[in-house]
Amino acid sequence: DIEAQELPDGIPLAQWAVAWPLQHHAVATVIPGCRDIEQLEGNAAPGNLDLVSDTHPLAAPQAPRTAAG
Repeated sequence: DIEAQELPDGIPLAQWAVAWPLQHHAVATVIPGCRDIEQLEGNAAPGNLDLVSDTHPLAAPQAPRTAAG
């Protein structure tokens, strides 16, 4: 169960699901859907979350992000 094993306390699963792929160096953006203002605000919050420690088994090495040319 992902929620029991990986989800930090106080972080809703929906925010975690948006933030997790953003931690990977190959992901530039995530485009979630939303039906109302509450979901919109929840989807915007994960940009500042630090979910993966450097020692996590799924942590990918971070490469610098550059603008596509």
